[in-house]
Amino acid sequence: KTVWGAGDGVHVVDVLNPINYTDFVNPRDYIDRKRAHPMALFTIPTGREAALQLALSPTFAPDRIPLDGPWAPAEVTALRSQLAGLNALPGIELNAGEQDQLARALFAQYEAAGRRLDHLQAGARFTARGAGVDYGLTYHWGFFPTPWIDQAAVIAAAAAYTSSGAIDDDALAAAVRFNRRHLFGVDASAAVGAFTLRAEAAYLLSDDFSGNDPSVQNHRVAWMAGADRSLGFSNAAINVQLQGEAILQSDRIARPVPGTSADIDFDPRGDYRRHTVVAQLSDRLRNERVRPELVLIHLWEEEAGAIRPAVEFRLRDDVEMVVRGSIFYGDRDTRFGRFRENGFVEVLFGYAF
Repeated sequence: KTVWGAGDGVHVVDVLNPINYTDFVNPRDYIDRKRAHPMALFTIPTGREAALQLALSPTFAPDRIPLDGPWAPAEVTALRSQLAGLNALPGIELNAGEQDQLARALFAQYEAAGRRLDHLQAGARFTARGAGVDYGLTYHWGFFPTPWIDQAAVIAAAAAYTSSGAIDDDALAAAVRFNRRHLFGVDASAAVGAFTLRAEAAYLLSDDFSGNDPSVQNHRVAWMAGADRSLGFSNAAINVQLQGEAILQSDRIARPVPGTSADIDFDPRGDYRRHTVVAQLSDRLRNERVRPELVLIHLWEEEAGAIRPAVEFRLRDDVEMVVRGSIFYGDRDTRFGRFRENGFVEVLFGYAF
């Protein structure tokens, strides 16, 4: 696992490792949420305070998402609903259990699609320091994390399942495709007075530069800007970061037509610019043995988010206790609002030996 970019757990140029979203109850450090992935990583010193890092991965792995349960994202729920709706088509008759088996087989193809050697990924990152600024330049040749699902291929696989009673994995494999993209990025961080400033920007170039192909993502830009500083009392500090993305040529994203696959970038809310604010207030008390923290994640356009308070107690040098929880808010059709009844509090104990 490695991290590219100047952000503090919030990035737009950090694309080497996929993210594990299945453990929503235990939000851990950013590096711990990343999935390990086979890659060769080379660091070449190019100066006293400069280096070139080269990354090569033989395959691609998508983000890991829960397929059912209280933390399943809206995309999974929608896909399951679409599979259930296939029974309205001639030649398809699947009961609830068969629909679930078909869904799981399709999700298995989501995990397996990038394991072929034609899904090679490569990247380069140059970092240096000058005039008090740490900066980096990034290029990465890889894939968008959201796959294209070919509805016609899924319908054909469902019809074959109805007639034969067996799932054709090869037919489902043809239904899932990850699209190539080039990422060009820049990032920087610097201490300015009492503040530490951070910024990242990226341009993602797809194979659909004109924006007319519904099966390929439009090109887009993404950015991150943030600052943190000590508050001047106790050991309190505040960290605020803004992450944004804009899909270009969004006016060419057509509404879905019944019986055909929707544009891969289509958003029913029409939000083709997204901004996320992440704010963290923290302190360290009693010789750093008590560490309270409050984190706010707010999705600007959706008016939804999560509030996550936590306190870490260092009971002994080798024993710690953490009390933390999450509260979700927003409308039910938003990414966080759909979890608003899933708030929780948990207590964890850790022992180092």
